[in-house]
Amino acid sequence: GFMGLPDVLKLLEKCPAWTTKDRVRMREWWAAYGEWMQTSKIGLDEKKATNNHGAAYDVQLAAVLVMAGKEDEARKVLGESLPARLDAHITAEGKQPRELARTKSWSYSCFNLKNICKGGVMAQALGVPFWDHQGPEGRGSLKKAMLFLVPFLKNPGSWPEKQITKFEPKEARYWLNVGAVMYEDEAIRNAQEEFAPMDKADVEDWISTPLRK
Repeated sequence: GFMGLPDVLKLLEKCPAWTTKDRVRMREWWAAYGEWMQTSKIGLDEKKATNNHGAAYDVQLAAVLVMAGKEDEARKVLGESLPARLDAHITAEGKQPRELARTKSWSYSCFNLKNICKGGVMAQALGVPFWDHQGPEGRGSLKKAMLFLVPFLKNPGSWPEKQITKFEPKEARYWLNVGAVMYEDEAIRNAQEEFAPMDKADVEDWISTPLRK
């Protein structure tokens, strides 16, 4: 997705063939795209979405703003808008009702956490507190959302919601790898080791990479 592109552009800036004119034009393009996201009907409809589309919008917009050289605006999206979505979207029990109501409830629950984690990785790189966020009445906790899903990895048959496609534990890999490092929670870590094996040092290096100067 777009989240990896800021790193690509930073690498390009060190390339002798990448000129100042290239950099300026690239930033102008991303600035124009960011403006379109925030003013067009399509963009505003996505912004209003209350399911995973809304979270994906925030994460993509933040990446676009970084590439446009507007890191302060990206910080505002990741520090205000995305956490507000978590509060509205994740219950105190860690459920994601808007994803659980879908016909592929497991898939979308995992996909939404993947997007949110991408936003968290970007927020961390920009110095925005994110991982320990918890809203009013215990809502909005990303860690709780992970812990709600973890038990079903070993027992897919107990998943109580509709899933019209095969229940795939691999859909949890991204957020398991991120969660195992960010939370140091035994249940998440054990699930990561079983269903998404990746050396912890590699995950830590991978998480710390985005937006490196």
